[in-house]
Amino acid sequence: MMSLSLPYVCVSCANRAVRRLPSAARQFSTSPSARTHGPESPSWVEIPMPPQRKAKWRPHVKGKLTKPREVFPDDGPNKATPEYLALVSPEPIREKKAPKNATTELESYISWKARMAASRRKNIREGIVELHKLKRQEDTKMAAISDAKQRKRAELLAADEPDDLILTLPTIERDIRVKTALQDPEREKRLKEVKQRWESMEVKSLQSRMEQIHEMYLNASSFILTEAQLERTVEDIFSVSVEGNRTPPPNIRTMLNDLEKRDNYYKYEKGTKLSALAGALTGGRFPKDREFVEE
Repeated sequence: MMSLSLPYVCVSCANRAVRRLPSAARQFSTSPSARTHGPESPSWVEIPMPPQRKAKWRPHVKGKLTKPREVFPDDGPNKATPEYLALVSPEPIREKKAPKNATTELESYISWKARMAASRRKNIREGIVELHKLKRQEDTKMAAISDAKQRKRAELLAADEPDDLILTLPTIERDIRVKTALQDPEREKRLKEVKQRWESMEVKSLQSRMEQIHEMYLNASSFILTEAQLERTVEDIFSVSVEGNRTPPPNIRTMLNDLEKRDNYYKYEKGTKLSALAGALTGGRFPKDREFVEE
């Protein structure tokens, strides 16, 4: 049995071939039977797009451009004056001349350097003057544009609302949107009360500040201002007396008496344990309802 080999046809060619076949029956819908985009395509649902302006293409500039410097700052000197120009491009103190036995090449070189220096002075002076002229023109242009915008805004704010807007606005919104200032008959009274309240707060603050200053003045006699006063104060607090006047250390009886005076609810008997005594001497505390007696 012979097998017939059919030629391979891609999907797009097959779709075009199907679309070219004449339709025998009239279609009920006006949409094409075969879509050009699949469900996974963003163009599956046709959404009307607004017309957009084509942005001008700008070539990518490698590197990082420096921030332009302000040539004529507002708080700087006026660079277009003759004094400033003479300062930035001073004239030579003395004219350079070739020596007597100099060659022609040396004389031409010295004269060429003098001409180049004069050209640089001329260029920097003319450049500063032209830049200042351009800045004044730009400032005048920007001021005119700003004034025109301000006048246009003022005209729009002062203009009456058109009839179509007045007729279509709701009544409540029309009553709320008033251009005149709202009347406030109690404004003067409220401002007076606010002023009195502010004045009373200022008086209290001033009194508190004066009391603090007076207290600081009274305590100023005990302030430490020098290193000698600091050393004297440290010695007075942490100094050790001589051997004859040294205070003897407290004994156990003295410590127990102090403890009984401080904590009256502790009761000690003759047979107090050594551990309880050590706890009392080291700052330990016992429960109120517990007595340590000899077993």
